This record gives sequence, C-alpha cells and structure tokens, in this order.
Amino acid sequence: MPANSKGKHRALAVAFAGCLLCVAHPLQAKTAVSMVAAVGAAETASPETDRLIIVAGTREENLEAWESATPIQIVSSTELLNTGRPDLSGVLAQLVLSFVAQGFGPDMSNLTLQTRLRGLSPNDTLTLVNGKRRHTTANLAVDTGSPYTAGASADLNFIPMSAVDHIEVLTDGAATQYGSDSIAGVINIILKRNSEGGTVDGT
Repeated sequence: MPANSKGKHRALAVAFAGCLLCVAHPLQAKTAVSMVAAVGAAETASPETDRLIIVAGTREENLEAWESATPIQIVSSTELLNTGRPDLSGVLAQLVLSFVAQGFGPDMSNLTLQTRLRGLSPNDTLTLVNGKRRHTTANLAVDTGSPYTAGASADLNFIPMSAVDHIEVLTDGAATQYGSDSIAGVINIILKRNSEGGTVDGT
C-alpha cells in the first residue's frame, strides 16, 4: 500500500475514534479534535523546510527549523512560485497569515507599498536579507488614518522571487535580539547562491 494511502487511512481511523470519544464523553471533544489536527499536521509536514538551518530568531548555530523554540515559518522557493504572483509582498500575504501587504497608497507612498506583521506598524517589522538588515525606504507615508501612516519599511518588491531560495518569517517579537524595529517580527530572505545556471521568466 502506498505511503499516502496509509497516511489517509491512519488519519481516518483517528478521526473515527475521536468521533466515538465525543459521543461517549462530550467533555473530551476538545481533546479529540486536537488529536485529529495533530495527525493532519504530521501528514502535511514538509521535511524540505523542517530540516533547513535557520538564522532568524536564534543565537545558536546549525539550528534546524523544527528545533526552534520561537514560532518561525519557512516559505520555500517552490511555494513562492506556485502562487503565480509576480510580487514578493503579495506572495507572502497569501502564504503567511499574520503578514499584511499594502494594496495601494495615496500620492507618493504608492511607489513603495509597505508590509507589516501581526497588525502592528510597518516600522515594527524587521527585514533581513541573508541575515543582514535591508535598507528602508526614504519615501515616508503621510496618509492620515491609515495603519501605514508614518511608515518607511523596506520595499520587498525590489527583490525578484527567482533570486529567493527560501524565506524565514519569525511571527513573534524579537526586540531583545534585534532592537525595537522587530517588535512585530522578522522577515529573513535567503537568496540563492548557485555559482552557475539561471532562470528566465516572461510575462
């Protein structure tokens, strides 16, 4: 029997057992739902990203993503390209739940659309490229009443998606490690380092 089929049968068995448990003991329904969710997460876990060495949110060396004590999400280059979107900020808004990208801005702020994490100011989200701080924009947003008011964050759309190997998104504050500009979280963009080859994209 194929591995995928075995996984589905195992998930169905756990779900059926959980339903029986809910009928017999309604107070334990929450535990049953958690069991089913855990099985589903295990079946969809990606070994490709779980085994990646992370840099964001840790001072340890050679720490793999699954070992991290901080909530960090790894977005692979395959996931980026499969969305079909041409802009990096739009892709992250689609793949990372706590990530919000500005759709449009008034006047000059429309030239550098901003991004933010966890509903906080764009100035509270730190952007790194290969572990080093990405320079922010000099175009200050002055739109009144917007969540992006007075924001001057890094413009992610200057980075082509074809150059990205993977992205580490730390969805928790890291001010003790990086400073006050990482209260909302950290986005660490890891670029490809191949010494040969390349890709050509067209629209």
